[in-house]
Amino acid sequence: LPPLDPPATGEGVMLSTWSENYPVLARCVVTLQDLDSFLFQAWWARVLAFNVMLASIWASQLPQLLRFNALQAAILYVIFYLPRTTSLLAQSLQNDPDSYFDNGPAVFGALLFCVVYAVVCNLNGRFPDGIPFVSGVARE
Repeated sequence: LPPLDPPATGEGVMLSTWSENYPVLARCVVTLQDLDSFLFQAWWARVLAFNVMLASIWASQLPQLLRFNALQAAILYVIFYLPRTTSLLAQSLQNDPDSYFDNGPAVFGALLFCVVYAVVCNLNGRFPDGIPFVSGVARE
């Protein structure tokens, strides 16, 4: 869910100069947006996927590395969902323009870094426990 959510809600990434500077990565964002719109057509599909991911965390028969990664993904999803919700609430109350964090490269870049870091650690057979705050919460 974390790699799919920001590209799906991050229209600001495609509207910024970032997409002109990095056309290959911009094409990846568009591909993820298409995948997101296909997988989560119904409003309840994202909620169901999130709950399945949470259920996998407590399934003790699954490998610990998988459960740790699922827990970190759930924490990242919640952390990056809250600013979007807060931003949308502030916009509706104050008629405020879009915030940079809401639809911009900040969310996409932060999650891209976390996902790439986790993939590299997993490929090396290590726990991706170097993500500040998230890894500490996932360890407890």
